[in-house]
Amino acid sequence: MDKDKQEKIYQGSSHGIAWAAFALAALALFLSVVAFNRAGTDVETIAAQTAKEVRQETQQALVRAEVITHLTLLQAQIAAAEAGEEISQSVVQTREILQESYTEASQEVRQEMQELDRELEQVEMEVRNDTAQGLETLGSLIASMRQDVLTDEK
Repeated sequence: MDKDKQEKIYQGSSHGIAWAAFALAALALFLSVVAFNRAGTDVETIAAQTAKEVRQETQQALVRAEVITHLTLLQAQIAAAEAGEEISQSVVQTREILQESYTEASQEVRQEMQELDRELEQVEMEVRNDTAQGLETLGSLIASMRQDVLTDEK
């Protein structure tokens, strides 16, 4: 046999083996899904639940990131400002923005943001009373939010 003919035979048999392996793998995957479903748990249910959890975790992370951004901006405004009423208005605006951002969130996120809103209300009162405690409270609030984000990522 000449060399070209031998190469064609070899190539043809390797393609056949690859297709057979692919078909066998597809059959094994199908049988494993069927067996898993027979065990009493539906793969689709698990996948849907996992997707829901991932969506909620992502939503929480996005809301927290937005909160940290707004709080950091507010902290810089408080640190730089001298007029208490203007800063107090910034706190009110920040609270309104945050309330809008978590209206569509899950119950857990809304509860967390309500607690944050109460703390921001305290910051607002402290700023109105022109105390330095407002900046300190805001700083600890930002640190707490950052720690929550770092803890959730682990």
